[in-house]
Amino acid sequence: QIVMPGETPVPGNTALSGGKTGSPSTRKAGEGIVEKYYPLIQGQHYKYLVRQFEWIRDGKRRNANPDMVKQIQGFSDTDMQHVMNFVSRLKPPKDKLAEPGWENPDFD
Repeated sequence: QIVMPGETPVPGNTALSGGKTGSPSTRKAGEGIVEKYYPLIQGQHYKYLVRQFEWIRDGKRRNANPDMVKQIQGFSDTDMQHVMNFVSRLKPPKDKLAEPGWENPDFD
């Protein structure tokens, strides 16, 4: 089920999201849709999410799905901050998490 604007993705967590929701293109738990290039955003760092949201909204990121771009155009900066705060706290499923002690080789 896709969360639509005005709905709260997880009951009881409106304090984190300011009562707002993200793009329906990311689905209710931020798991994205690979086939449509909707990003998996659950568990991402807040500052990364804010930067990507701004780049998509402002047209800097050119590989964004047009439906997602259209959806977020109406978000104020406060709306965006509330939603990204909420999304940054979503926990990915265990099969998406790295093993304890894993280090990203990109940063060696």
